[in-house]
Amino acid sequence: MVPLPERDPVSARVPTTAVVMALGALLALSLFAQGVGGAVDTGPDALELDGGAVEPDDGPGLVDQTVTSANATGNATFSTSAYRADRGDVVEITVELSDADRGALATVSLGDSNGTNYTTGVTVADSDGDGAVTIFFNTYTAGTHVRDRVFWAESGAVENWRGEDGGFVERLEARYGGAGVPAGTEGDLANRSRARRALLPAGDYRLSVVGHEGNQSVDTSRVDDVATLSLADRAAESSQVMVVPAGDVGAFDREYVRTNAGTSLTRSVLAARGEAVVHRVVASGLEGAIRNWTRNEGYTIEEAFFAESGRDGIWNAAVEQVDIEPEAERPRFRATAENSRVVGDPANDTFYVAFDLDEVGYFSPNLEDGERWSLQFHTSGVLANDTVRSNWTYRDSYAPLLPWSENRLRPRNASEAVIRNSVGVTVAPGTELSLAIEATDPEASPLSRTLETTVGPNRTVAFRTDLSDVPVGTEFRAVLRRDGTQLDDGSVYSGEVLAVPPAAVTVDDQNVTELDPEVTVASARLESGGFVALHAGNASGPVVGSSASLAPGNHSALRIDLARAVPNGTRVVAVAHRDTDGDVTFDFDPTDPDSIDGPYTDYGSPVADDAVVTVVEYTGTFRVSNLKPTGIVVEPGEIVETVAATVQNAGERRGIQSVEFRVGDAVVANRTVSLAAGESTTVSFENVDTSALAPGSYTYGVASASDDALAIMTVESLDPPNFRVTGLSPSAVTAAQGEVIETVSAQVENVGDRTGTQTVALRIDERVVARQQVTLDPGDQWAATFDDVSLTELSPGAYTIGVSSANDSATGALAVEAPSLTATPSPTPTATPTPTETPSTSSTTATPTASDTATATATPTGGTDGGSSTDGESAETTATTSGSGPGLSPAVAMLVVIAVGVGLGLGLRRSGGEP
Repeated sequence: MVPLPERDPVSARVPTTAVVMALGALLALSLFAQGVGGAVDTGPDALELDGGAVEPDDGPGLVDQTVTSANATGNATFSTSAYRADRGDVVEITVELSDADRGALATVSLGDSNGTNYTTGVTVADSDGDGAVTIFFNTYTAGTHVRDRVFWAESGAVENWRGEDGGFVERLEARYGGAGVPAGTEGDLANRSRARRALLPAGDYRLSVVGHEGNQSVDTSRVDDVATLSLADRAAESSQVMVVPAGDVGAFDREYVRTNAGTSLTRSVLAARGEAVVHRVVASGLEGAIRNWTRNEGYTIEEAFFAESGRDGIWNAAVEQVDIEPEAERPRFRATAENSRVVGDPANDTFYVAFDLDEVGYFSPNLEDGERWSLQFHTSGVLANDTVRSNWTYRDSYAPLLPWSENRLRPRNASEAVIRNSVGVTVAPGTELSLAIEATDPEASPLSRTLETTVGPNRTVAFRTDLSDVPVGTEFRAVLRRDGTQLDDGSVYSGEVLAVPPAAVTVDDQNVTELDPEVTVASARLESGGFVALHAGNASGPVVGSSASLAPGNHSALRIDLARAVPNGTRVVAVAHRDTDGDVTFDFDPTDPDSIDGPYTDYGSPVADDAVVTVVEYTGTFRVSNLKPTGIVVEPGEIVETVAATVQNAGERRGIQSVEFRVGDAVVANRTVSLAAGESTTVSFENVDTSALAPGSYTYGVASASDDALAIMTVESLDPPNFRVTGLSPSAVTAAQGEVIETVSAQVENVGDRTGTQTVALRIDERVVARQQVTLDPGDQWAATFDDVSLTELSPGAYTIGVSSANDSATGALAVEAPSLTATPSPTPTATPTPTETPSTSSTTATPTASDTATATATPTGGTDGGSSTDGESAETTATTSGSGPGLSPAVAMLVVIAVGVGLGLGLRRSGGEP
């Protein structure tokens, strides 16, 4: 055997010393972590702001999201506590600075790394001194690390930016790379493209602000004001088809939309040759991408729209044919700068995409009359797949005029002759048309003029001119043009000027009431006087009403009572009649061809006009007053006996309405009331149940379709059942194990405002020994009694005994003693040799308690029964320490044991003992 070399005492000692020092260091660190080492400032580092113009920090070096001055002025507030936007949009955050000098600073922090996984912060200056700064936060470009694309300000300036941080940013960087770089560089373009990769997630983002002066230290522990930014998912919400008339397509811009919406720019399901079909889209989440281009690249909204559209874009607008053969490829064309115009209002999520129908199409065939197409707007990529569409029909351009026969126009030689359209007009409202009229024989008549008109909102056409100086019978030729070009092949007419008829009458579609059926004839002209009669169906149909005798000349707003009821939707014909027998009484019989008081005729046809009559209920004007009671205070579920009000018909005719009793916005009950003109009545509502109303204040009252009388109803809040427990008896008990407590009782009272049912239990500590169920009205009391409570299952010791409800408990002390036993002698133990004395060690366990002093209880582990420990015996000591000290964790105790063991081993080595 090769003998082991002797150990150098120094070399043997150094490792042991190192171990001891290392253990000591670990012990110190553990104590330091538990607070033993004294108070430590664990607050975040402070960020110095110099208050001047600072180059943007495009890196992600972000401190905690809540940034505020250590000397916060308390003068910075948000304009509202809740800001709302959709993902991809731009949020306007207004900070108000009170009592602040020009150039005062405010630091706004956004986000929460724990909750929303995104944080950023920006410092702005009130550079114009108006006391407010509006910050714009682009949720679309968030995560790009490019300050000017993420934040900008109005009525102030962005002074400093602390970058962006959080899991959202980290995932972007991990997948696409790059960090913040100066705007305008190649890296900036790469970062900007990252905005197309991910949108800031939906959720609630915490906002905090602090106002401060320049050169102040900004700490993260205080704020002046807080708010919430709620970011919702974006959506394409709606679409409409509109049309722009030919001639206006080139003028389609933001001002055109603003001034012509509803006139030249109208909703329509038709669009004709030469016009522009417009897709009005309401879609949120586009604003951020649009403004990323308009602010930073100088693009117009239209240029920005097309920059983000197309195959590689995040949206596109297109037109696709609908009525094609099954399985056939759908002809489709996409909006481009060459064939379309775009007007956008990104802040209001509204965009108008106008397709010039003279510039779009496909190879074979081209757009054809009657084809159905679909306008589509689709988002994709970071905006998610979402599509809205609206269908429309392509038509050739038509505006047929109203001929009498064989495409002949027959205006009158009147001072206001009118040439109107026939059915089938396809050109858009707002279209400017002209009608060139030339006499066929210029020598016989000098008739030569061009009339102009604009197509009305319902595609109506009316050319007006004075032909009173044109001889009756003059023949002419007329050509209908748009923008100086003949509108279509059928837009050439022949015509003849006719004499003014001896009578004229006009009547419009209208509503009549069941209670007072009356038709109003708009105008009538009777050359020789007479009557206006109403015929059902046609001019020779039965007479359902007639006017009184009318003098020769013009009349307007003739009110004619219907002599008999007519069905809803009846077509009535107003016919001008002569008074042939001069008796001022209308005696016409439509079944007799030779009847007296026959109609005026114009070239053999009765002078007439027709309209559709819709029969409705006349509501009148019902005034409501004298509400009783004018204020109600009830408890939930209480019945209100009667609510009443006076209702009067202030109209000129009998009316009928539904009169309602309302609470808040809800209709609780209603009555149908019919009143003559000026008549009044009392309308009552009985036994109004309030059980569905939660505590609070409500507007209630009686309302008609015209008026209401309102007051306030207060539903009082009632406390729920509350079972209070008092008077526990006995309040302290001492008994031996196995004994029985005769009775435990307590008083239970419902101190709430409502009847309730609860379980009342007898408990010993947390164990339910017995229970009883009880129902108590408000204010009722009940004696809870529990008899023969056995202590058999309880071990000797101290317990809490009590009676409890769901709301309260009354408790006392219970001491259970061991039962008394008779002692039995035991043999004297035989002496046992004492073993060689061995050094003892002690183990200490720290148990925190709520006491203020430390006590130690020694438990013998050796010697005779009941004897105390002797020299050589080990004693296990349990120490109870106060809660005021830091305490030692089990890990620290283990380190202490190891350190002591190592120390003992080192001592043994030095004394020559075994290692």
